[in-house]
Order: sequence, then C-alpha cells, then structure tokens
Amino acid sequence: GNNNLTEAFKDNVVLDYAGLRASEMTAGQRESLASLIGGYVSNMDDGHARVKMSEVKKHLDRTYFAWIGATDENAVFYYRIHS
Repeated sequence: GNNNLTEAFKDNVVLDYAGLRASEMTAGQRESLASLIGGYVSNMDDGHARVKMSEVKKHLDRTYFAWIGATDENAVFYYRIHS
C-alpha cells in the first residue's frame, strides 16, 4: 500500500520527529549532518544559502536524522532530516 504521509493537497500534515536528535550526536556526526544539509542548501543562490545555513546551524541541536533501510553498498535506503 501507499504509506506516503505527505502529497499534493496535504499541506498541513504534522510529522512526528523520528531518529537521532543532533544534540545526542558526536561532534563529528553533527558536522556530517550539517554537511549533508549543506548539499541541498547549496542549490540556492549564494546569499540565500548563507542565510539558510546560518538558520540550520542555529537549530541543528533540535534537528533529527532518521535512516531507513540497510547500509550495504547496493541497498535501498531512505533518510529523513526533520527540524
């Protein structure tokens, strides 16, 4: 079945937090999470990206990272970053 929680015309869906909170991560894990987020933010114009990354870093300790799937090289996986 379809287990999508969000889709067209469901703009006000509230998702529960899931995964590991960044405040519980090691410094290296938090750096990796910020870098992963930066990969998406870097698609913005430079000025917007700087502002967004500043916001990301300000709220990083309240950000959650969830991994769903295996870790094998050819495995199917999904991750969710939620703040």
